[in-house]
Amino acid sequence: MKQICVYGGTTEGRKLAQRLADAGIIVHVYVATEYGEQVMEEGERISVFTGRLDVAAMRALYEREEYTAVVDATHPFAIEVTKNIKESLQDTTIPYFRLLRDVGETKETEECYYYNTIEDCVNGLTQTTGTIFLTTGSKELPYFCIPGIKERLVVRVLPSMESIGLCYEHGLLGRQIIAMQGPFSTQSNLAQLKQVKAAHVVTKQTGKTGGLPEKLEAARIAGATVHMICCQEKTTQESDTLDGICEKLSQLCGCKIGKKPEKMQVCLAGIGMGSPLGMTGEVREAIKEADVVFGATRMLALCPKEKETYPYYRAEEILPILKDGYEKKGWRRSVILFSGDPGFYSGAQKMAEALAECGFVSTRILPGISALVAFAARLSCAWQDAGLYSTHGIAAATWTAQFCEVAQFESKSFFLTSGKEDVARMCALLKELGGLKVGDVFAYGYQLGYEEEEVASIDLDNPPKKEGLYVVYLHRAQPMMKKLTPGIPDAMFLRDKVPMTKEEMRGLILCYMNLHQHSVVYDIGSGTGSIAVEIARMHPSIQVYALERKWEAVELLKKNLTKFRLHNVTAIHAMAPEGLEGLPRADIAFLGGTGGNLTKILQALYEINPGMQILFTAVTMESVAAMEAAQKESSFLTMETILLQASRVKSVGSYRMLSANNPVYLYVGQFSKKGEGDDTES
Repeated sequence: MKQICVYGGTTEGRKLAQRLADAGIIVHVYVATEYGEQVMEEGERISVFTGRLDVAAMRALYEREEYTAVVDATHPFAIEVTKNIKESLQDTTIPYFRLLRDVGETKETEECYYYNTIEDCVNGLTQTTGTIFLTTGSKELPYFCIPGIKERLVVRVLPSMESIGLCYEHGLLGRQIIAMQGPFSTQSNLAQLKQVKAAHVVTKQTGKTGGLPEKLEAARIAGATVHMICCQEKTTQESDTLDGICEKLSQLCGCKIGKKPEKMQVCLAGIGMGSPLGMTGEVREAIKEADVVFGATRMLALCPKEKETYPYYRAEEILPILKDGYEKKGWRRSVILFSGDPGFYSGAQKMAEALAECGFVSTRILPGISALVAFAARLSCAWQDAGLYSTHGIAAATWTAQFCEVAQFESKSFFLTSGKEDVARMCALLKELGGLKVGDVFAYGYQLGYEEEEVASIDLDNPPKKEGLYVVYLHRAQPMMKKLTPGIPDAMFLRDKVPMTKEEMRGLILCYMNLHQHSVVYDIGSGTGSIAVEIARMHPSIQVYALERKWEAVELLKKNLTKFRLHNVTAIHAMAPEGLEGLPRADIAFLGGTGGNLTKILQALYEINPGMQILFTAVTMESVAAMEAAQKESSFLTMETILLQASRVKSVGSYRMLSANNPVYLYVGQFSKKGEGDDTES
């Protein structure tokens, strides 16, 4: 494998080293200072060595390493180093190249004086007055630290121990030293010039790469005179620009060395409903210019026959082919097709996330016409005020609760579906909810954009039977108004002889719960399920797992779930803590009955989620004592205790008297890390 030796911790040297490494060439970079090492970071196939080398040390390198060429990328003013490099290569056959920096042209004005040497610049400064802002570096300090000039200096040097040490060694005071690492913007330079009230700025002719334009502009605004030391390096047969050096090294190494190859542009394109006429002109143009197109077979039928295509739409299938095509076939434009619009219930988002991990790819998303939007147009129905949902590729158990919520409480809703099975399930759920009322609309769009397209109303007793793609629209002329507060009247629950938390208590308990729309809740000792029902009806995305050890109570619980048309509660005939095994991780647990297992249940809940919120109710003194004991024994439970008591006014003959419910102790707490929450002194 080829090896190139590069001298110099400059920006040009860093760019060259990276280009060589990208071409598969091993690069050894030699820098004199720690700052040079920071500029020239190591990477794959790039090794950086720090330390000043004399001629003998350089010759030792050539004897130890087999270098194909040596490139001098040192600073334009590092004349002595360049001289040493050339001398070290005498009597060798190793080619030498000098990487030039464009330092710009010189044009002397009243605001800018040019000097051929440092000595000439120092002589010029002796004829001036005012503060001198010196930016030539620490190595040139001996020239400027002379009587008549040193006292007026403010020097900007690198923030290294070596540079700062040289400043103090030459008698400069702390107030005369600015130790900062560039690059410096015009604003940054200007702020420093104003701070020190600089009348003169001394700089080298370092060019754009060295930040010279920003420095000159700042001096102009500040009204400071510039004293510039010109670069004396002459162009020779060995010297060239970065691109020129790369071209010469390409011939020498037998490989292409240049700028990093452009990234492959991957378009994630929405094709609309599947008809060529439904595609946007932007998508058609992207397909036309693409080297390769991916998508489902039915989508690829839209591509020209001569286009290279692959019937894939999963990232794990597509990415290896893209990488191979990029590296071996020179692909630079590709398209991945998605039905409808990529931003609406599409696989485009996951694909974009996978592509973001590929360093050779840049991603662009092109919109399409969603089947839902087209369906709304077919129905002459606006969709900006409708709920937009998808059951496509989602298990019925997951979307059922949301559909029931929408079907009861929303006026207009559109659904993307997985097919006729989803439509049949929706019909069954609507029948459970009481069917369709006068003015309601329930319709489907089938295979929109294809020859077999249909738009029709849905008969709940005879849902569509054809296989294919369905979009569904549900309009409720008079949707129900959803109550947003807890507190279902006790009389609405089927109860029999099963204990039930009373209406007033349920309302307060839910107010203390840290519920959110994605909560997972354990209702332990659920009884009639009154708490589970109150929680589940707050939002269809909430999942409740109701555990009850008595079979007759479980049967009653299921009847109440049916009565309240809830599909986001799972009734479990089991005793805690055993029944908790295998359940999704909850963020809240309500303990309405523990069967004497309170301590074990609390330990199990803590192991499931150490950050879980716990709510416990007690109506007997034995239950109160059990919780008080559990708190004292636990090192991870902090509880607040509230005594709740409610009375209702009832008519007794000609009198109205208070009828008291049993007092209820409500414990509300949060698990914490073991040892936290105990602020008592030992």
